[in-house]
Amino acid sequence: MLSLIEHSKNIMRFLLKMFVRLILVFIALYFLGAVISTYFYSGFTEIPNKTGSGGQGKIYTYSGRTLNDTARVVVLDHKFGGGGVYKAIAHGDEFIDELRMVSQRYQLINNRNVIWIIEILSANKTEKSVAAASELYHMPKIINKLAGAVILAKFDLLKHDAFQLDGLIYNILANEQYSKNFDPTIEYSTYIKLALKSVVYAQANNMVPYIIDLLKTPSKLLGKQSAVCNALVQLKARESIPALIESMKSEEFYALSAAFNALISFGEEKAIPLAIARIPLEQTQSIVLGSTSLIAVLEQYTGKSFGKNRKAWEHWFYEKYNSVN
Repeated sequence: MLSLIEHSKNIMRFLLKMFVRLILVFIALYFLGAVISTYFYSGFTEIPNKTGSGGQGKIYTYSGRTLNDTARVVVLDHKFGGGGVYKAIAHGDEFIDELRMVSQRYQLINNRNVIWIIEILSANKTEKSVAAASELYHMPKIINKLAGAVILAKFDLLKHDAFQLDGLIYNILANEQYSKNFDPTIEYSTYIKLALKSVVYAQANNMVPYIIDLLKTPSKLLGKQSAVCNALVQLKARESIPALIESMKSEEFYALSAAFNALISFGEEKAIPLAIARIPLEQTQSIVLGSTSLIAVLEQYTGKSFGKNRKAWEHWFYEKYNSVN
């Protein structure tokens, strides 16, 4: 009987020891997992979801674990380099030296990474960021010059002669050949977009006539046309209304949603029938570039949901107009 009791006690002791060991193993695994997870996620940054994909909220993107990692992401990853922007800005001035080194003294700036680099260098006005902008502005490559111009304009440090005859921004917006002479390989729309950013930051309204002329120039570069419309809104250029109306009518103009929003921001209700007229008729089976985004902003503004049904839009507008008049 005693031996049976003793045997039972031994079993209980063994089970207790095993239980304690299991608990210790689980604790060790927990801390190991935490360390691995911390190391793994240290290379990722939580950023706002601006694209709308995956719903609202935030997304995680790889941004590098070290200054060098982050700089390489921004400069060399032409597809996902934007993921390094938030971490780069968080590093502050110490990141600028690393960015300069990885970009080979800014020689590797191109039409893909230039926007990210501008966002980083213009995030905080410091002695080092101003010096970086000035260095860029005085470099021979036009893409570097424009990057520097945007940053200096945001810091209210870009001299006004940049917007005068033969100035950098003037030449970009008023003389298409000027940019192509510098670098025929780069997208001209990139130059236009950067020049427009400089104009908006500096509120250089003397450039408005040249920006309006860009609306009249046929182009299939939808991004360029959109940037022009947005700049006119930010410059409060109401004198651009006639050109915007003509653009909405032109079959060679594709930034329809941007032009619509610009006209609406100027209080022009004419934008509604102009937008409806650019919706393809169902029986034509044709596709108008930019019409899908136009329908989206039209529905958002009017609160109606007729989609691609142009006849329904026309009937609604006719009823609305007659009821008012």
